[in-house]
Amino acid sequence: MLWYRTPRRRKLRFGSYEQILSEVDRLAPAHRTLGNWTLAQICEHLFETQTFSVEPWEPEIRTSRLFQATIGRIALCVLLWFRFIPEQQGNLGPRPPVDLQAARGHLNESIRRLSSEPTCARHPIFGGMTAAQWRQFHLHHAAHHLSFVIPECSRP
Repeated sequence: MLWYRTPRRRKLRFGSYEQILSEVDRLAPAHRTLGNWTLAQICEHLFETQTFSVEPWEPEIRTSRLFQATIGRIALCVLLWFRFIPEQQGNLGPRPPVDLQAARGHLNESIRRLSSEPTCARHPIFGGMTAAQWRQFHLHHAAHHLSFVIPECSRP
């Protein structure tokens, strides 16, 4: 299927930030990943993206305001309406290896901030977004990345 190029990816949908944390807690003890990123790298990526939405930052991706107002707005609509995020997005690759426990702590902190601070940053592709759009983006973004993590039964 065009939407999911990686075979065996899970279909996830989150309705709250707490559900993201619960899923990471469920996966942490025993899992495998289908892509190039570890669960720790995924958590760290989500942490960085969530943190960047509540504070000023210098994005790795740079686009013009014209791009954001045209192609970026169309891409945002596709993401929000169809919950579609392409698997390959330019040069964004996995971060260097990171400890899972530390990455989970970072993710907990960024979700705490999302729940208590306004999302005010411009997205580097989509441009200005409302708080509701940022929330939906973060929920879909987390579902996209965590869909590559498959829970495994822990063996005694």
